[in-house]
Amino acid sequence: MGKKQVEEHIGNLRDALPDYSRAQIDQYMAIVGGILAALPGGDSFEDVGYEPFEHINWREMDLIAKALNSIDSSMDVEHAYEILIGQDMEDEEEDWD
Repeated sequence: MGKKQVEEHIGNLRDALPDYSRAQIDQYMAIVGGILAALPGGDSFEDVGYEPFEHINWREMDLIAKALNSIDSSMDVEHAYEILIGQDMEDEEEDWD
C-alpha cells in the first residue's frame, strides 16, 4: 500500500476517534497501537507506551486485515465464531438431545 493510502486510511481512523468517549479511544488505541507496535517499524508506538501484541508480523497482520475486512454483518461475526472457536449452534443443540 502506498503512502497516500496509508495517510487516507489512518487519517480516517484518527478523524473518527473524537466521536468516542475517552475510555473508548483508549481501548481502540490499545488495540491499534499494540498491533502497530508489534510490526517492524513500530518502535515509536512502543516508545510512547503501547504494548506490542506478541507474534504479530506482516503475515499475521495481512490475515487479520483480510478476515476483518470480510465481515460486514452480525451473521458474519457468528460464522467467524463458529470457524475460530466453536461449532455451529445447531450442532450444539443436537448434542443436547
